[in-house]
Amino acid sequence: MSASSNFVKLIDRAQLALYGAPAFALAIPLIPAQVLLPEFYAANTAVALSAVGLALLLARGLDFLTDPLIGALVDRSLMAGRGLRRMIGGGAMLCGGSLYQLFTPEPGATALYLFIWSALLFCGWSFIQIPYTVYAARLSAVPKDRLRLNGAREAAGILGIMAASIFVAIWAVDDPARQLRDLALLTMIAGGGALLFFLWFMPVLRAAPDDFPIKRDGWFSMLGFAPARRLVSAWFLNGIANGLPAVCFPLYLALILEGSSTEKGIALMLYFLSAVLAVPVWVRLSSSVATHRVWCWAMILACMAFALVPFLGPGDMVFFSLVCLVTGIAFGADLALPPAIQADVSDWDRDQNGRDRAGSLFALWGMTTKLALGLAAGIALPVLQWAGVSAGAESATEAGKTALILIYSGMPVVIKISAICLVWSFPNAYRPMMHPTGFSGERE
Repeated sequence: MSASSNFVKLIDRAQLALYGAPAFALAIPLIPAQVLLPEFYAANTAVALSAVGLALLLARGLDFLTDPLIGALVDRSLMAGRGLRRMIGGGAMLCGGSLYQLFTPEPGATALYLFIWSALLFCGWSFIQIPYTVYAARLSAVPKDRLRLNGAREAAGILGIMAASIFVAIWAVDDPARQLRDLALLTMIAGGGALLFFLWFMPVLRAAPDDFPIKRDGWFSMLGFAPARRLVSAWFLNGIANGLPAVCFPLYLALILEGSSTEKGIALMLYFLSAVLAVPVWVRLSSSVATHRVWCWAMILACMAFALVPFLGPGDMVFFSLVCLVTGIAFGADLALPPAIQADVSDWDRDQNGRDRAGSLFALWGMTTKLALGLAAGIALPVLQWAGVSAGAESATEAGKTALILIYSGMPVVIKISAICLVWSFPNAYRPMMHPTGFSGERE
């Protein structure tokens, strides 16, 4: 394959819509699966609440371990010229069947049932998500297009979460079993349609094995590549910084601001909506300023907003809404910019080290995200309980409230500053359009 044939055409709006659409459907069951499912199984099946937690923990642990295997499989599939569409299609079928089984348990369902279908759902989701993310890194060699692709995917994902929240709030509220079943069907219909169009109309990615031969080395050897290690470290820290306020949000609103459920819903909607609307602004800004610097300024903006939180008290919902607005805007940058930088780093790794490991790098990215969110909950909740915050957010000691404010707003600022220090002097954005991409965009 010649260098001239390796260039991929600029992404048009139709391709942008086709790429973003599956993310909308994939995001629909996320919040219900995390928030509604544990309580539903404990109340409507033979599984005790403690067993529900253990089954989901084991399924997540298996999910964490399978990510590097799937990433390596993506790399080998590309290098063998098989593309990624079959992998995404197989993952979609596994996801659809598992989701329906998981959301429609019989009254006698056991913890083993919950574990099996949860593990299969997580596995199928990874078989979609990892190659789907690699698509944004390999569909175009133009940094601006990569920013647009990642922005479209993440914005569509937030819209899917918002749509699911509205669905849960208005549909079959008094019948949780029907609500979960219909949500699974909605996800299967929307996801099936979006992925069908995506797989049919989007170009196939194929590597050029002669240009980038496979080298057999350890999966963790890519951490020896300094830019990848540095970027993933910053992403990990920022993930913890975002996870802490996410875990503490309902507790902070109930115990510090004494807000109502309606006010909580409005605050969340404002946060997610501002994130969606901010994504194209961050993408446009990154066209003229180094992407890593724009991400740093977004994290600084979030730190400035969190600095207001310790001064808020009961009834300060207007000022808290301002915090949600600003942190939501900053979150839009977290969604769109780092994956685009990661795509550039994967090109850098390929051209400098002579092997393409985009799948493994994005698998590492996914593992880091899961670990950061898990650590955020593992740090925040035990500390708050020890400090005197009740499990049901019904009461808290003064020490507990102080700890809640520090964890919700103080720790994220310190951690984000650490991430900023790692990213601020990051090497200037790698410009892959100056080099052959090693991939073609032909259809099968």
